[in-house]
Amino acid sequence: MKGLRNIKKRNVVIFLVLVFSFVVVHIVQAVTAEPGTDANPLVTQDYVDSKVNDLTSKVTEMKISVDALNQQMASIQKTSVPKFMVIELEAGKEMLLGESTEMVLRGGKAVAISGEKGGLADLSSGNGAEYGKGQAVPLNHLLLSSRNDGRGIKTTAKAWILVKGDYTIK
Repeated sequence: MKGLRNIKKRNVVIFLVLVFSFVVVHIVQAVTAEPGTDANPLVTQDYVDSKVNDLTSKVTEMKISVDALNQQMASIQKTSVPKFMVIELEAGKEMLLGESTEMVLRGGKAVAISGEKGGLADLSSGNGAEYGKGQAVPLNHLLLSSRNDGRGIKTTAKAWILVKGDYTIK
């Protein structure tokens, strides 16, 4: 029985030596590990400040980029949404309309000029009216030139026209 007690004591001593060794090894590793690593996560104030400064400068750059993009978007929105312009034409002048150009005869008199493939579509009539060569253009009707093929109007008296899109005056 005395032999068994010696074996148990020896096993306990061996176990305690192993545990002590394990603890000592981890303490030594923590002390000798490079600061800022997983083994030693403690860092200096300078290191933290440099990382904060890096992030601050990146956020500032991103904010500047976002501001520049917002300005570009505002510019695009301004230029991509054309407005009606008021044009005053003397009698006998021609206004040839480009593709997708809209116009409204607000005052005066004009007749339609046909293009190679048709005239001006009347978007106000509700019945699909189209004005071709020599037909009188009605006042306050929204007309559309679907092609850039010479369609437009010729004034027969002084006229005031709202136009949105490309046009040329002859």
